Amino acid sequence: MANIGPDNFELVKELLGDKNTMNRSTLEEVLFEELGFSREMSRVFVTQFFQTISDVLSTGEEVKLTTLGRFEICGRAYKMFFDPEAKEWFDAPTRLDVYFHPSKKLTDFIDYNLRQKA
Repeated sequence: MANIGPDNFELVKELLGDKNTMNRSTLEEVLFEELGFSREMSRVFVTQFFQTISDVLSTGEEVKLTTLGRFEICGRAYKMFFDPEAKEWFDAPTRLDVYFHPSKKLTDFIDYNLRQKA
């Protein structure tokens, strides 16, 4: 069984094809093909992984994934906006957003691969 990392970059690119988006089914396919999980186990693993991240973020805590980065909840302040057509004010209530901050290792890995292409 192989590890998913820089050595498997070509496999991930092959699975993505012309798309630039990796979704759950692509992740499940990588677990199935590269690590030998069954399709059902791959589906359960990916679902649980994202559910765990969602559960932790919903408590207000940040999620750190070593060598990948961290997810955190940041709030947007309450604002008032003026609509010039209607000539009235309306409010945009406080809102929470999820932000991803990539780790130094991830940014270095991406930078290295982009430089190889140039």
